Amino acid sequence: MRFYGVNAFSTTPFGGNPATVLLMEGPADESWMRRVGTEFNQPVTAFVWPESDDDGYGLRWFSPTTELPLCGHGTLAAAHVLWENEVVPADQRITFHTKAGPLTVHQEDGQTWMRLPAVELVEATAPDGLLDALGVPDAVWFGLSEHDFVVELDSPEAVERLRPNFVRLRDFPVLRVNVTAQGGTDGADFTSRVFAPNLGINEDHVTGSTHCALGPLWTRRLGRSPLSARQASSRQGRLSVVHSDDQADHADHVLLGGQALTTYTGQLHITP
Repeated sequence: MRFYGVNAFSTTPFGGNPATVLLMEGPADESWMRRVGTEFNQPVTAFVWPESDDDGYGLRWFSPTTELPLCGHGTLAAAHVLWENEVVPADQRITFHTKAGPLTVHQEDGQTWMRLPAVELVEATAPDGLLDALGVPDAVWFGLSEHDFVVELDSPEAVERLRPNFVRLRDFPVLRVNVTAQGGTDGADFTSRVFAPNLGINEDHVTGSTHCALGPLWTRRLGRSPLSARQASSRQGRLSVVHSDDQADHADHVLLGGQALTTYTGQLHITP
């Protein structure tokens, strides 16, 4: 079984978020996929196979420790592999059938665009101990979704300076703690970092699914779309984000744009 190492949301080696993509003939047992994800030990391992009843593809994502409900960079990497290896023509849209529902992906103007479900944030009070675990005295705003916390700080520099206590962050029952601020280098409209010790990843490099919440948040705050997003991890990453409450096509979805680069290929000698 062929596998591909892809840097998502980057066009340079050692940038963006790495993912391993496996092209399979059909779906596999969940326990096998989970064990393979642990073996590769990448932020995500994406399993892709053609659906027998239509022209779409099945897609599931596994971190080293668990299955993910949604993964933007794993989706981008999977589409990149299908197009680059001419499994799918470059001008053809791809529909991935996932546990999060159908996800459509297409190429336009040198970027891959993913249509992902928008995530609504609910304003709340930060739980006791969270800001201490992040190492910040206070926050401008705090919100939460079904799986994540979002903490807004007063500047992108404050986001970049963070040195969280990951042991303490594991105490909070969420998949990710997302920290963000308006502005950023190279013309970014907003900056973020994503901490996910409960997924076996202390800091995620570039997180597409996080921007399903941050995109609508910053679109409303800044009053414009599209936006340029920067994730300030050690590997860095850039995304384009489109969301509009006024357009029926985008009201419940976010368009995320980015690029990808294949960095290695190999053969897996373990069959489902």
